[in-house]
Amino acid sequence: LLLTDVLMHSRRLRFSQAQLSAMLYWGKALGAAHLPTQSAFSAWAEASLRQTGDPCRRFVSLHGNVFYMNDVGHGLAQDFANPRKRPYMTFYPEVDNGVLDEVWNGAHWVKDAPDDCVAPMLDYDSRHWFINELVQCTDSKLFIPLRWLR
Repeated sequence: LLLTDVLMHSRRLRFSQAQLSAMLYWGKALGAAHLPTQSAFSAWAEASLRQTGDPCRRFVSLHGNVFYMNDVGHGLAQDFANPRKRPYMTFYPEVDNGVLDEVWNGAHWVKDAPDDCVAPMLDYDSRHWFINELVQCTDSKLFIPLRWLR
C-alpha cells in the first residue's frame, strides 16, 4: 500500500481514480497477492494523511472560490531529500557576468542581499566553512568571509 500511495500522490505525477483502478486491475491480472480494493486504498491514503499531516491547505476566496495551496517548506524538504534533484540545486550566488539567466545570477545577490539571506556555510573538501567566522588560509593568513560565491 505504501509504495502505491507514494506513486499515486507524487507531486510530479498526477494519477486519476481511473488510472488507479486500471493499475489495481493490472496487478490482479498479473497475479499479485493481497491487492486492496480502490475504496480500501483511498481510505488508507486518507488515514495516512491524517496521521502524518497533509501539506496541502484549503482556502476559500472572498468570492467563494475554493483553491488549495501546497506547503512551500514541505515541497522544499522533498526536493532536498530527492537524490536526483539535489545535485542540480544551486545555493550560492554567481558573480555577475552582465547576463541574468537564473535567479542566483546578478549583482543583487553578491552585493545587496542581507547576510541572513545568503548561504551561511560552504562544504568544501569534507570541511565546513561558515560566514562571519575566522578562517585560516594555507599561507597562514587569516580572514573572515562575509558570503560565499560560486
